[in-house]
Amino acid sequence: MAPLKASETVAPAAPVTYERPVPTDLDSKMDSPSVPRAQLAATPEYPQGSADFKDPKGMSVLQQHVEFFDRRKTGIIMPWDTYEGFRALGWNIFFSVIFTFILNSSLSYSTQDGWLPDPLLSIKVRNIHSAKHGSDTHVYDYEGRFCPEKFEALFTQFDHGNKGGLTFEELLEMTEKHRMPYDFFGWMAEKLEWGLTWWLLKDENGLVSKESIRGSYDGSIYYRVEAARKAMKKEE
Repeated sequence: MAPLKASETVAPAAPVTYERPVPTDLDSKMDSPSVPRAQLAATPEYPQGSADFKDPKGMSVLQQHVEFFDRRKTGIIMPWDTYEGFRALGWNIFFSVIFTFILNSSLSYSTQDGWLPDPLLSIKVRNIHSAKHGSDTHVYDYEGRFCPEKFEALFTQFDHGNKGGLTFEELLEMTEKHRMPYDFFGWMAEKLEWGLTWWLLKDENGLVSKESIRGSYDGSIYYRVEAARKAMKKEE
């Protein structure tokens, strides 16, 4: 029997390892791809993340992901902040109210400092890592850092045809493949999050680009969408 390579990424008895390949050449494209980034959503294309567009302000990438909805920059996201954020992204009143209720009611308790819930359903940005749910992509680690290897794996595994982005069907496939047993909340949360991401960021061909997805992880894309909408209104 020939000796196995220590770096082998597929196993003949596990077809799924062929079906979902992992990136194997990241070391040649960026520094330390296996090291989670605390403040930058770094990729081979953008090794400094979105630092040239938006100051991380010392926040983790997961904190940056939700900071757009902290409209008054107090470190606390109230339901009316969430509503204002959804409206700024172009959602109508009905959906903004629904999404606000879902988001704040599901995340509020996990982000509080103590055992008592906040009746106003506030979300504390500094504790957002505590609200990380299961059945997700694991691009965020449990402390809210960004994991470049996990991010790149989304595209080696689900970007069929190397289009440089993901379609709705591929995003749906991704959420199905990431399901953990009996994690009903995680299943629903993951599908809702990626469904909203697709609806907000898809292009005319129904594709969400890799860069748009990266921007959703550090929240920079939300500021870009808001700015684009404001510019369109000025032109009208």
